[in-house]
Amino acid sequence: LYEIEGEDDRREAEEAAQEIFAALDASAIEWIALETTDDFAARLERADGRWWLREPLDFPADAVAVDAMAGALADLAREQAIEAGQPLSVYGLDDGAQRVEFGTANGSYALRIGDKAPLGSNTYVARGADDAVFTVPTWRINALSEELLDLRDRRVLAFDQAAVRRIEARWPDGEVVIEKGDQGWQLVAPIRAPADEGRIDGLLADLSYLRSDGFVDDALDDAEAGLAPPDYEVILGLEGDDAEAPPEPVRFALGRTRSDGQRLARGSHATFYALGAERIDEFPRTVVEYRDRRLSAFVASEADRMELVFAVEPDEAGGDQGARRIRAVATRDDTSWSADPPWAEGMGSDLVTTLSSLEAVDVVAEEVG
Repeated sequence: LYEIEGEDDRREAEEAAQEIFAALDASAIEWIALETTDDFAARLERADGRWWLREPLDFPADAVAVDAMAGALADLAREQAIEAGQPLSVYGLDDGAQRVEFGTANGSYALRIGDKAPLGSNTYVARGADDAVFTVPTWRINALSEELLDLRDRRVLAFDQAAVRRIEARWPDGEVVIEKGDQGWQLVAPIRAPADEGRIDGLLADLSYLRSDGFVDDALDDAEAGLAPPDYEVILGLEGDDAEAPPEPVRFALGRTRSDGQRLARGSHATFYALGAERIDEFPRTVVEYRDRRLSAFVASEADRMELVFAVEPDEAGGDQGARRIRAVATRDDTSWSADPPWAEGMGSDLVTTLSSLEAVDVVAEEVG
């Protein structure tokens, strides 16, 4: 007999009894040490609210990958307990087993990972120096098998897009300075003009989501790195809580393509980030690309009347004394456009759709002359 109210508690107690490390919370894990699949002894530590790789080098860690490790260790539950009697080597849990050590403020733990079980998608594991053997679902421990590269934070830049108030972008034959004010983004150099809000937001998004293909930790000078001068450079000015002491600007510099086909970049960390050679195509490299080139902007479905006025030049025979202006008016009902005389089918909807978001490809003059 059971009390209805006790079902949830009993289920939680049964699940807790199956946990390899009972009552362990992933957020309480402060460090993890393990050997990567490419044979590096790695140590990861939580500090200042984020994960850091401390060995074999000091570098920001990939938070998603390390959180997955911590979650796998805290939530690891056994499928089966193996009865004692066989030597640990049968399960791959002798001295050659993969070993993962980790700790909280209250103590340290260890997990040994052995061979895959012959039946089912399970793997043999054991706790620290304990001889008790368990099977766990293999997918639950996949997060503990990573290369060193996958444990490093591949973000080239770390910044809050909403905090950016100034952008300086430079390339070999040009530069722009853009600032954000009450009227939105505005070019302030080399000309003063409204900026393309979509282009600016896209540039910041590209920089924010830029991920490296690898790292070059060797000490290189700018010439060796292809950064003398950079092929593209951005400096982001940020707004902070203290107006008198704003945050340090975020700097990004992309080098020229090297003989190995890579581009090296400087970002948030002192090391060089390796990027694919095509990455330069993601960044605008002409002043006009940063400008607002919209000729019209409205919701096409809200337009219900359209008037076209255009000129007909005098014919060659001189029958007309001058250019004539022709006016055509079309209106829209619930389903279609109509005009007198009638227009070609679909012309009204095509015209209004084109006009609703018409954008120039270039600016040829600042004013009509």
